[in-house]
Amino acid sequence: MTKLIDSLKERILILDGGFGTAVLSKNIAEQDLFVPGYELKGSNDVLNITRPEIVKEIHTEFLQARADIIETNTFNSNRVSLADYKMEGLVRQLNLEGARLAREAAKEYGAYVAGSVGPTNKSASFPVDFMDSSKRAITPNELLMTYEEQIDALFDGGCDIILIETIFDGLNAKIAIEAAKNVFKIKGSSLPIMISTTVNEGGRLLSGQTIEGLFAAINQPEVISFGLNCSFGCEKMEDFLREINAFSDKFVSFYPNAGLPDEQGNYKDSPKYMADEIRKLAQDGLVNIAGGCCGTTKEHIKAIADALEDTAPRSFIKSDDVKASGIFSVGLNDIKIFDTQASDDYMDSVCDEDYDTAFDMIVDELEDYDAVSFMVDGDDSEKIILTAGARPDVSAKAFVFVGNDAKKIISCNRCVQGRCIAKYTGTDADEVELLKDKGLIIV
Repeated sequence: MTKLIDSLKERILILDGGFGTAVLSKNIAEQDLFVPGYELKGSNDVLNITRPEIVKEIHTEFLQARADIIETNTFNSNRVSLADYKMEGLVRQLNLEGARLAREAAKEYGAYVAGSVGPTNKSASFPVDFMDSSKRAITPNELLMTYEEQIDALFDGGCDIILIETIFDGLNAKIAIEAAKNVFKIKGSSLPIMISTTVNEGGRLLSGQTIEGLFAAINQPEVISFGLNCSFGCEKMEDFLREINAFSDKFVSFYPNAGLPDEQGNYKDSPKYMADEIRKLAQDGLVNIAGGCCGTTKEHIKAIADALEDTAPRSFIKSDDVKASGIFSVGLNDIKIFDTQASDDYMDSVCDEDYDTAFDMIVDELEDYDAVSFMVDGDDSEKIILTAGARPDVSAKAFVFVGNDAKKIISCNRCVQGRCIAKYTGTDADEVELLKDKGLIIV
């Protein structure tokens, strides 16, 4: 990790471009997307098995275009996404092969390999049942195991970095980081983590969270960079990139699309235009890692590398400022916390297991508070927090979990996006350290 950090302080590192875009330029037959023994056609990730020479060729082309970091072809190589193709049994093989092919290509160029971990096609935050807002398409523990399985294989395959990218739900990202740290603990060594989110034109994640709210949630020592990818073109992302620079003490990454596709699926931003736009941002001291996402080719990456060759990287300034968050971030100085235990109406509805009504009872009062606290000592604690997480009028606030059971607090922390606070009432010092390791703020 030291070598990577030193490199990031010295110069802007170049990330590769759109792997799917590169695949379209190759002679790929439909049959290449079928894996023997599996009935359905898979995604581009299966090329790691069926056409490994093409995958390695694409990596090499990006390296020849002067990419310093190449991503494994594993964006969808997780159990949840592969279920669409009934290929769940290929998770480990796809990730091991994806890492091996990238590692072999990178070795000759002295480049870094980032294990690509996509967001999956399911959200841990979005409710899926109108009658029960605690229901999700996937449970937090299922998602945790999904990420652990993929990251374990990427680690064993020889990746230098774990890249959790194209984040649309802050809870998915938070769980992915927990999974990575669990894997690192088992392996006895860790890898640096890069975090990259996608946003809408209002600068929000699909889950409604603000960029700074997400940053607060992922702000852990293992995370070395935070930035933007996908979304749209450079010009529409400038304001959001500047926003990140105003609060982030991580290295900043930026790899947008080549604009938006037209009706034929063609992306409009040329290599020169995109390189010029990124150079302007870099000259303002906003970037440490630059590359491309959808629609970007090896020509785009070479143009970006050439344009940034003599441009200094964003200065890295370490900060001790820690914030909690829900949808929005909140500082810890003079934070106003609403205690749900103090509301008789709330508690009566909870006793009746009518959780939505319980929150209806307090939502007006919450407007004057920065955070909301919950006693998490019952079997229904996770269901209460999931219900709260489905309501923007509640989940806008940071959550405070009060209790003497660290495992219960951690379980509730997995149920909501944002950086949560723990008021641990137990006396076990090891449990306090465990809560800190899970990213909770101890007060």
